[in-house]
Amino acid sequence: MNYARIFPKSKEVIADALSVRGWIAEGCFVRDGIIYPAMSATAKGDSPVTVKKAWYSHKEKLIIAWTANGIFTSSDGAEFTLCSETVYAPDGRLPLYFDDADGYPCVAGLNGCVKIRNGVAETDNFFGGVFGGVIKNGRLFAQDLSDAYRIRWSGAGDPKDGADGIDGAGWVDINPAYGRVQNLVVYKRNIVVVCEYGLAVMSAFGAPENFKLQYIDGVIGKIAPDTAAVAGNKLAFCCDGKVMLFDGIKVERLYAELLSDMVNPVCAAGAEGLYFVAAESRRLKRQVVFAVNPTYSTAYIIDFPATVLCVGDKIYCFAGKRCVALGYGGGYAFTSGVINFGTRGRKTLKSIHLGNDAPVDIEVISDGNSRILRGVTGYCRPKACGNSFKITVRASGKICGLKAVGEFADGV
Repeated sequence: MNYARIFPKSKEVIADALSVRGWIAEGCFVRDGIIYPAMSATAKGDSPVTVKKAWYSHKEKLIIAWTANGIFTSSDGAEFTLCSETVYAPDGRLPLYFDDADGYPCVAGLNGCVKIRNGVAETDNFFGGVFGGVIKNGRLFAQDLSDAYRIRWSGAGDPKDGADGIDGAGWVDINPAYGRVQNLVVYKRNIVVVCEYGLAVMSAFGAPENFKLQYIDGVIGKIAPDTAAVAGNKLAFCCDGKVMLFDGIKVERLYAELLSDMVNPVCAAGAEGLYFVAAESRRLKRQVVFAVNPTYSTAYIIDFPATVLCVGDKIYCFAGKRCVALGYGGGYAFTSGVINFGTRGRKTLKSIHLGNDAPVDIEVISDGNSRILRGVTGYCRPKACGNSFKITVRASGKICGLKAVGEFADGV
């Protein structure tokens, strides 16, 4: 007697790996079904000691790094030189940085100031008692060291002048309902006062008697300190795990796929229309830099554990004694979310299809097992079996689409 072998029917299904929730983009971003290469970290050098804060002087063309051991300078982020052993830092607070009336960079705190001219540090007088300042219309505006709800400003035309007067130095108190002052940011010809629970816009034109404060509605939650920065034509900041945008009139939330992965932001900076946030990645379980594009609502990760950001001729990131610069041209990695083709049980990942010109490396992880295929162009056949899959593509060029074809039993 002959018996025919009966095989269960099989069914093919296609999954768009760029649409599956939970993906991670490192050094690349996804927009309109295309993976684009983006910024990554390029090694520069090490500072002699841990950098706590850094600024960039365009007049001196120097990175100015503040440390517990003094002020260091660097022209390229690769080599650092001790500029001054004097550090005027308020206890527990970072010093403030500003350009003086002649445009030379100054690092100040308490009652002293270090001015850097032609790469050489000079000490100067400073009225002190403030930190976290910005320059607007020739005046220094800063947070009061002893009163968390007070903003103080210098005399007209001289950021180091603290003498009171009709047109001299003065102060204003913020509505305590908005919480302590976190940061001051110059935005659209005004100063935005970033408080714990809201924003105030300060118009600082003319004599102090004409200065005005306007409080902005729309912030719900607690704003993370040191996360406010201008990115393009918006002011971005982090608030209770969300990225918020202020356009000068209203506040609204920025939605981007990867932002749910960001936790515990520590600082931020804006450059090239992007919002950079040093924070932890929930999925990678380590400190990274998130690069956010408010215009296109996209975000990606730069894999460097930064705790200090500095914008100058380049974007510099510091982690302890390490320093890197961000730039284009490096490789990237895109890892999909979990792909199960909408079914339970085991199935086969038959093929992966992608629109790429240059060869890429693809790693498939299935139920803890890994398979790597190198030099892939157009498509590959991993023939991996499992309940679910993750696909990682390592590349350096644009990829137009990333599809996965699965096969599973569909009855007898």
